Amino acid sequence: MRFAHVDRLWLIGGAVGAVALLALAWFLLISPQNAETTGLLDQAAGTQDRITALHHRLADLRAQNGDLPRYQAQLAQDRLALPTAPGLSDFLRELQTAGDASGAKVTALQAGGPADLTAAGTHVSALAVTITAIGSTGQLNGFLAQLQDVQPRAALIDTVKTDGTASAATMTISLHLFVGAESAAAVGPK
Repeated sequence: MRFAHVDRLWLIGGAVGAVALLALAWFLLISPQNAETTGLLDQAAGTQDRITALHHRLADLRAQNGDLPRYQAQLAQDRLALPTAPGLSDFLRELQTAGDASGAKVTALQAGGPADLTAAGTHVSALAVTITAIGSTGQLNGFLAQLQDVQPRAALIDTVKTDGTASAATMTISLHLFVGAESAAAVGPK
């Protein structure tokens, strides 16, 4: 019986040792691996979320790229309003076209030097320009409307003075033409 009692002690000791070895293995080997695995799975899920967001962003950019010709046409139209060079000869042609459309005649154009302006972090230059035109009051009003509404160049009219009669009047217009910064021209396609 004593032998059975010793066997039982070995059996209990072996069972306790096995449980202790299992607990030790759990805390030292398995639990850290589970924590690392959980961390890697969370990291993979976060990465997958970022990949999904980037795929959506890429799809949006591809859709916008499909509209690139429209954006380039809009840029060209906007560049007419705010060119990167003074372009006074182009402006004079636009004035002559406005005069032809209204029946008025541009008789003088005086332009001053550029003055640098900065507004909202954007750098532009302004040219002081004085225009003299002749015609009837109706023609001069039509010319002024053409200058304000039809011609594409960005111009800020400061003063308008008229002299003469309804059938033969002279209009003097003081305005500022704006010129964009050279770096803005680099935005277009290469």
